[in-house]
Amino acid sequence: MNQKIRANPLFKILLVLSAIIFLVLPVISVRFFCGLYILVYIFSYWQIRTAKKSLFARHSVKTLRLAKGERVTVTVFIENRSFLPLSLCYLFDNTGSLSVAADEGRTVFSLRPYEVRTFSYSIHAGSRGAFTVGPIAMECTDWSGIFTLTTFFEDTVNVIVRPARSDYLLELSPLQVQGSLYTQNPAFEDVTMRRSVRPYQNGDEMRRINWTTSARMGSFYTNEFLHTFNCPVFVLLNLCAQSYPLEKRYEYSEKAVEQAAAVIEQTSIFRQNCGFACYGNVEGIEGNPFVPTGDSSLEKTNSILDMLSLVQRKDYSPESENPEEFKNRIRFMLPSGTKFIVLGPESVCTEGELQQLQGELPWKNE
Repeated sequence: MNQKIRANPLFKILLVLSAIIFLVLPVISVRFFCGLYILVYIFSYWQIRTAKKSLFARHSVKTLRLAKGERVTVTVFIENRSFLPLSLCYLFDNTGSLSVAADEGRTVFSLRPYEVRTFSYSIHAGSRGAFTVGPIAMECTDWSGIFTLTTFFEDTVNVIVRPARSDYLLELSPLQVQGSLYTQNPAFEDVTMRRSVRPYQNGDEMRRINWTTSARMGSFYTNEFLHTFNCPVFVLLNLCAQSYPLEKRYEYSEKAVEQAAAVIEQTSIFRQNCGFACYGNVEGIEGNPFVPTGDSSLEKTNSILDMLSLVQRKDYSPESENPEEFKNRIRFMLPSGTKFIVLGPESVCTEGELQQLQGELPWKNE
């Protein structure tokens, strides 16, 4: 917290003149008004010094998440912990590029003794990425207007703007029928719904193994159930810059990112395991991002969506593997029964654009 007290130069000059007149001029009435002004100056300084120790401001949350094109409300708490009021206060919360209107994040108010008040405003996300709201700047004056207190509160909000909502639909089919009901507790599963057993496949959950049958047959067997299924999903996003037409590179790559985010959100709704890989750049991650399949937790879904908020296109270089080699390597690593979804030029470009691109890909001519 950085604070600074300023006094109006005119009032400083009047203070010096009042002190000189009070000491030199023998007229009682003039000395009375000069002494009164000195007392007002001293009281104002004491009030602003008290406000310096008792004024606080903070945001209601530390992190906000929203989709591109949406608006979200930011709330600031302001508190006066002093028994003295503040007649005029000006607050400015720095919103950066998230602000559309000039008055967003700005307000003027007064504070009564020991008052706590809130100030709310909305911000608009015009592009995906990681942004910061804050710090909070406040200016307040004493009752006479002689002094001005400027305070900077280093309290910020991390705003993560995810890709825009997409109407891309994910079609899931029961590749591996299992008893994974909506509840996470297997004690609530209806054992009478068991259909049969089948040989164990890579990717089956360990708690679905029928140990009695496995011991009798000498190999692992998995229980099969009706009406429920397990369909692991792996999303591969191709953001190689050379894979998109030059004139529509930004539009198509953003659309592919939006489709990937839609698939990740839908797999979370269906409670299916999901993995993610991307031929692209994410700040803080060396190489191509990769998240293996393994669980369907909300934390994992949020981490992938946050990654999609920051991912950027990547230029192909002959020293690194090309997108096709990257796709084949990822496909080889996946467990059997995994639904492999490739998003990129194949999902956003027209057939004519894809045919034209086939002859322009740099790794095709190497």
